[in-house]
Amino acid sequence: MKFFNNKGGISLGVNLIVVLIISIVVLGLGIAFIFNLMDSADKFTGDIDQRTEDELSRILIGQGRKVALHPSAVQLTRGNDQSLGVGIMNLLPDDTEFTTEIEFSAAEDPIGKAITLEDYKEWFNYFPEPIPIKNQEHKSLLIVLEPPKNAIPGKYIFNMRVYSGTVQYGNTQKLEVNLK
Repeated sequence: MKFFNNKGGISLGVNLIVVLIISIVVLGLGIAFIFNLMDSADKFTGDIDQRTEDELSRILIGQGRKVALHPSAVQLTRGNDQSLGVGIMNLLPDDTEFTTEIEFSAAEDPIGKAITLEDYKEWFNYFPEPIPIKNQEHKSLLIVLEPPKNAIPGKYIFNMRVYSGTVQYGNTQKLEVNLK
């Protein structure tokens, strides 16, 4: 009796191993892509780290302020990002919706020459939709500052305002960015 030819079995085994290796590589790349995507999305979910949340609560409740920005001064390298927290305490008699607005104020390069900035809104990522806050409660929101890689190094000042309808609520918050 003849034995079966094993060449077909070896060929099938090698093909199976090659397909498994390719499948594992593709699966690994897919998982890495998903984690990168989720990591990027975490920046914009509105979550603030506990230390920033605690500092905003201390400023709003402890100092009786309506609006707080933390940190209000940052040093940043071009192409990197920085998370900022904005706290709003509703001291109005009713539940109210608040909106935030960021404006460019001034900038100068390291030798003191003025810088004009037309596209400053591209530096900030946040949700500009109205935020409902109940009377005597406070909420915090996340703003991600992400200057472009081609931004001119220097000192930039931005104004952050909170509005209740069309009326400014609280004081204007200054943000100083030292860009390297």
